[in-house]
Amino acid sequence: MKGSGKLYVDYIADMNPGVYYAEFIVNYNDKQFVLRKTFTVDTLSAEVTSLRIEDFRIGYISKINIDVLNRWNMPISDAFAYLQVIDEKGNIVSETKTASIELRQLTTTTLSGYWDTKGLNVGNYDMKVLLYYNNKIYEKVFNAVIGIDDIRIITQGTGLVAGNIAGNEPNKSRKSENLLLYVLVTILIVINIFLVIVYFKYIRKKNQNNQNSL
Repeated sequence: MKGSGKLYVDYIADMNPGVYYAEFIVNYNDKQFVLRKTFTVDTLSAEVTSLRIEDFRIGYISKINIDVLNRWNMPISDAFAYLQVIDEKGNIVSETKTASIELRQLTTTTLSGYWDTKGLNVGNYDMKVLLYYNNKIYEKVFNAVIGIDDIRIITQGTGLVAGNIAGNEPNKSRKSENLLLYVLVTILIVINIFLVIVYFKYIRKKNQNNQNSL
């Protein structure tokens, strides 16, 4: 006699986000059936936890350290970050990129880079960290009070994650904007040339013919 049925197992998924492997063993009539399945819990995620600046002094190069927590249960390769320093008018006065590094699973890894503070003035700034990893961007803003030879960093709220925007780095965005502007200007020039040709070839000629007929 053939038939089908369902077996249920009560399980509380109290685990970290990541990829897991499950194995089900069913025993029946002195036989055994094994079912293996891979599944994921939550989504791959990493976040910036803190920003630290070493040996700060205006006009010199300082080392930046960005601490990143990988909540996934597997390493995340080729992660890097940009640090944008923004003045009170909203202008980006400085931008630094860290080296790429692998984020170790379920732990905090530090991304490091070097910040040239030449031309920086004393005052209040926003310091935006853009973390790039696995086709995602995590953004977090810190507030910085900058003195001549000291800097005080304050965490501002929580971060923001945006997905599926690989390659949308700050410099690449500016290049895209410049290319779009160039294309629009070129189109306007072509339209103007076309209108001038139409005017001299048709409209002006028509006006001259009307004058001659008078």
